[in-house]
Amino acid sequence: MTNTTLHPEWRQAAKDIAEKFKYGDLVSMVWLQEAFHLQEPKCIDEFKSYQLDFLASMDALRQELLEEHKLVLRNVRGAGYEVVEPNEQVEFAWHSAFGKVKQELGKLAGAIRNIRYDELSEEKRREHADAQAKLCGVTAFVRREGKRKTGLLKAS
Repeated sequence: MTNTTLHPEWRQAAKDIAEKFKYGDLVSMVWLQEAFHLQEPKCIDEFKSYQLDFLASMDALRQELLEEHKLVLRNVRGAGYEVVEPNEQVEFAWHSAFGKVKQELGKLAGAIRNIRYDELSEEKRREHADAQAKLCGVTAFVRREGKRKTGLLKAS
């Protein structure tokens, strides 16, 4: 029986992780580099290309693992990625996504708050006030849901 290899490399890596790793196991950076067939960079230009290739492969790998194998990876800074247990998957996903939502809302608030108001036309001032009101509503919703979900996750 011949051993078939899937392409692109991240697809084979997803299959291998699903078959060979258990919940809580660490998928090391070295393992991933080998699985993606990436060569260690020797200069700055190669490093930039390596980083882009690695990140693109990781994004595709994570999506493949999630959709095809129902597995999630959690970054372990400097070491690799841990296979998240199903009982922890919702909480991990919630906190990960909520952190990104709050960060983006902060950027939006800064862009809306830091404006040369005196240079806006009357129409744009109304749009600005409307945008501020919408942002307040979204921020309140996110804050409320974040607290509610955190409480539900701790209670379960």
